[in-house]
Amino acid sequence: MSPAPTVVLGAAPVTLAAVRHLGIDIVDVQHPDRAEKASELVVDYTDDLAFDAEMDRLAAGRGLARVISLTESGLVPAARQRERLALPGHGPAVSQLLRDKGAMRQALASVPGLVPVRAAVVHSADELPEVAQKIGYPVVLKPVNGAAGIGVHLVSDPTGLLEAARRHEELQSRTGPAQLHLRGLLVEEYLDGPEYSVEAFSFAGRHVVLGITEKTTGAGFVETGHVFPARLPAEHSAALGEAVQRILDAVGLTDGPSHTEMRLTATGPALIESHDRPGGGRIVDLVALSTGFALDAAAVAWAAGTLEPLTTAPVPARAAATAFVLAPEGEVLETTGLEEVRQMPGVVDAQFLVKTGQWVGSGQGNLDRVAQVLTVDTNGARARRTARRAAENLVVRTAATS
Repeated sequence: MSPAPTVVLGAAPVTLAAVRHLGIDIVDVQHPDRAEKASELVVDYTDDLAFDAEMDRLAAGRGLARVISLTESGLVPAARQRERLALPGHGPAVSQLLRDKGAMRQALASVPGLVPVRAAVVHSADELPEVAQKIGYPVVLKPVNGAAGIGVHLVSDPTGLLEAARRHEELQSRTGPAQLHLRGLLVEEYLDGPEYSVEAFSFAGRHVVLGITEKTTGAGFVETGHVFPARLPAEHSAALGEAVQRILDAVGLTDGPSHTEMRLTATGPALIESHDRPGGGRIVDLVALSTGFALDAAAVAWAAGTLEPLTTAPVPARAAATAFVLAPEGEVLETTGLEEVRQMPGVVDAQFLVKTGQWVGSGQGNLDRVAQVLTVDTNGARARRTARRAAENLVVRTAATS
């Protein structure tokens, strides 16, 4: 009998092609909301009973090597199956902790070397004024289980607090993919300092920091650009990397990729949040272009038992950068500039993320970005400048029609 396959939730087509090229036996699973990507199995993996039935069916055949997810909404379901079927990898408690920002704050409050962050979860808008006053303005409000920067607000005073609460209620009332249903609010102190993310890969409890991503954010904490590797003094890189290794130990993450967002404050590294998945916003591509290490494919290969553990971090051969484009809220009327941008020196990819006739949001989260550019250079500053210049030439014209 052939080896048991590895079940992979939410993988992109390019990742599926890469791992199959390596001869890895996988079962590609996609959520019905993403059924156009599926090649094998479409199932609502957020429905425990439905997913249990499908996994039991697969396990009764050739068995299963492991179940992993490369998408946010599949992390807890995949971990739950690992625990239920006694498969390798961390259980759902780890994924649930990382998805619950309030619980994560509480669990990591005593991790050595991290700047403490005042925070509290509120269960009604009536609690907000007292909690915010106790923490001290400015404060950040974010959904307890949010993702992609959706619903994150910086609030400077009580008036802004009420407006942020109103916007959160609007978000909760909207219908959308099951993956994005929001609940609860976390109120935390604002952390001043540049933002970075630490990309790591864990091999049976041993964490290897692959590198650090430098981030640029716009209004509402929407990420508008990245540079990898970050342009940081060695001591700052070491402090961030060591802090993240302690975080991963504390939450119990043992295997696979992680993406941990940090701020480097005047008093040291402070945690924003951490995830048991690769980073979004083309960070996987930045790491691959810079170091040659393909995070998504490596996650599948490690789960399947075909990847040799890294002994040291991969050495960057060049810098890579990305820049994103936002547009005024409204219906997309026209997109221009793509072919010209693709011909610019240093540009390795450029895409519009919207189509004519599509409605563009008001820039309240990363899902409202309308275009992106990916660049490479031997110098990070030049890669960033090229990305920004290219992004300025990607034009999305919108109109606020009903």
